[in-house]
Amino acid sequence: MAAKDNKEDKVPLGIKMLGFAIPKNPAKDRIYTKVLTKTLISSVIKKDDVYFAVPKDNVIQVDASLEHENSFLPSKLIHHFIDAASHHAIAKYCGCRTKMDCTNHPKEYGCLLLGEGVVDGNNNLRHVSKEEAHQYAEEVRKNGLVHTIGRTFADTAVFRLPKAVGEYHKKFMIICNCCPCCCLARMYPYGSQSFRDILLRMPGVEVKINDRCTGCGTCVESGVCMFGAIRIENGRARRTDDCLACGRCAEVCPEKAVEITIDESAVGDVVNHLSSIVDVT
Repeated sequence: MAAKDNKEDKVPLGIKMLGFAIPKNPAKDRIYTKVLTKTLISSVIKKDDVYFAVPKDNVIQVDASLEHENSFLPSKLIHHFIDAASHHAIAKYCGCRTKMDCTNHPKEYGCLLLGEGVVDGNNNLRHVSKEEAHQYAEEVRKNGLVHTIGRTFADTAVFRLPKAVGEYHKKFMIICNCCPCCCLARMYPYGSQSFRDILLRMPGVEVKINDRCTGCGTCVESGVCMFGAIRIENGRARRTDDCLACGRCAEVCPEKAVEITIDESAVGDVVNHLSSIVDVT
């Protein structure tokens, strides 16, 4: 029995293949990153495949006078779909952190999978209750990880989801728990356009750098921005068009110079968009 348990705890082939493909330094290996995202990754992307970057709750500036101000927090998006889902599973390993041998965040913080399509997935999945899924999402956020939420056809291969093929492709959703040191999203600034088109900023989220910015450079240090989307120019921080408003720059800024606001309709707009392409019930 012990031998069987050890075998089941091994990192599955799909996770190893994903990790093998990820460049250790996308900024340095730009040609490889562009080719990888244009060929291998783009070849397993289907129509309507999308991921939204979810800003961190603690950096959102919400009008306290609003009666239900907490309902606008980005994490409400995550917990809406956990509540709606018929099935919940947690990946025992993160392919990205396993490949990069991450020392900043636990490799065991894998993706959270939702919906009927995750039934009969590979042995990397641990099926959990709705309550456990809620607790897990809160736990990974406290660890400093950033959620992305959505679905791509490539995920069905990574997690070997036989019930997520064909029409069942519409029956599963994934919540990734990303770190800037290891995540696949690090390839975003250097990837092909087809790769960039599937990773989006939440609508209604705005990021501004105010006059308190001193150009100290804390926000551009390694391990801060998920998408390499902030730099120092002329003594001030400047966001690039690659910014997806994850909120990590606002979290580390010593001068509170990064302001992130969210429109009251933002969470509802993303719920409607994802619900139109995925049914996790």
